[in-house]
Amino acid sequence: MKISILILITFFSINSFFAQKKQSEDYRKWYYYHLKIDNKKGIQYLLTVDSLRIDSLNKLIVSKSLPYFYYERSMIYELVNDFDSAFNDINKAISLDSKESLFYYFRALLRAKTTTEPTVEEKEDIDTAIILNPKFAEAYSFKATHTLDNNKAIGYLSKAIEFKPDYAEAYFNRGQCYKALGFIDKACEDWIMSAKLGLKAGKAFAKNCNPYYDEE
Repeated sequence: MKISILILITFFSINSFFAQKKQSEDYRKWYYYHLKIDNKKGIQYLLTVDSLRIDSLNKLIVSKSLPYFYYERSMIYELVNDFDSAFNDINKAISLDSKESLFYYFRALLRAKTTTEPTVEEKEDIDTAIILNPKFAEAYSFKATHTLDNNKAIGYLSKAIEFKPDYAEAYFNRGQCYKALGFIDKACEDWIMSAKLGLKAGKAFAKNCNPYYDEE
């Protein structure tokens, strides 16, 4: 069961190591948001800046080999479907900083994108991300994709919601699990919550929950 992960944040430039870390995180989040919400716009924008950004990162890596430089370049390679280079860079980032949960999470995303079924390595990366950051909501949501057991998936998604109460996609996907188990009232509660948080899919499903839901 593949569960979508959707995050929105703005794209910033770098000025220091810590600014680079935040910029890399923002780039990933902005990237995945636009691929889901506005695929054409997101890809078109990123492709206009990626060649220049790779050149810049190449120079930065030569001058100072910091893990977040490799991480960001890995994300750019992923965008253009150069997965070998993407894996090389994220593996390098992990070799330089094996305690950064975000790196393992992103490598799991790469593995998921390049395989048709969840792999042991993908699961290990997500588990490692959670061990390093027990409050990593997106990692719990991603972990739900590794099970066909709806009860287990509900547990993972509930963890994601615990650590990120405004996580619309987690509410929606948990609603789907409740529906599969026959708990329609609980499903409607989650769909309505995801609708209130602005998720279009949540609004579409919540309309079937009348009289529980009245779209404003």
